[in-house]
Amino acid sequence: INLKYDQDGSVYMIDWYDKQQCHRREPEVHDRSNGRIFKVVYNDQKVTKVDLAKASDSELVKYQAHPNEWYARTAKRLLQERAVKGKLSKNVAGDLVKLVNDSKGSNIKLRALWTLHVIGGIDAATAERMLANSDEYVRAWTVQLLAESGQLTGKVAKQFKDMAVNDASPMVRMYLASALQRIPSAQRADILQGLLAHAEDATDHNLPLMYWYATEPVVAEQPVLALNLLSSSKIPLIREYIARRMTMDHKAVAAK
Repeated sequence: INLKYDQDGSVYMIDWYDKQQCHRREPEVHDRSNGRIFKVVYNDQKVTKVDLAKASDSELVKYQAHPNEWYARTAKRLLQERAVKGKLSKNVAGDLVKLVNDSKGSNIKLRALWTLHVIGGIDAATAERMLANSDEYVRAWTVQLLAESGQLTGKVAKQFKDMAVNDASPMVRMYLASALQRIPSAQRADILQGLLAHAEDATDHNLPLMYWYATEPVVAEQPVLALNLLSSSKIPLIREYIARRMTMDHKAVAAK
């Protein structure tokens, strides 16, 4: 039913056990009080006892750079729980921002960024800095996290527009296209203009379709803007799809 690994790399499996065949539908024949827990250990793996709940906030932040993913995830969860309870020290957000900026590996940067997000530490100033980070994965994930609410502030929308035009990373552009699908179509126009101007994305396996998924509602709701996108897009597939979508609406009206 579920698998979970511990700090030593051992794997725990939980399984519901019943002597009856599971596909039988008669509820009275099943004994749902029984279960089994299995532990899978490689050779003579040593068992260590770890209780990160006793660690300080500062120590939990440092665990985001730990080579063992279990420590990083557990530390992140504990920091989130402390933040919800209002028991988080004030310097945690700053320490995490520093970890994002100073770490060499993208994995550690992202761990710190995700932790910053779950404790509610990405304010406007932090968001602006993260969107300008030199690591494309940090920029991309910041785009995704900022779009989770389904609304963009004016400053963030402007940054997204600038990134759509100027960011050299296809990864960032893909995350921008994905983020647009979460926000109202009225907020998409300027960002779409920037994305659709990248002729180099025309042969990409994913980007043209991602751009179309963000564009389609705009075509349906704002035909004048759709015409502008049709004439300015540097991606043939998008021009084809916009024309087809607009033609479908015209045929539907004519049929009525």
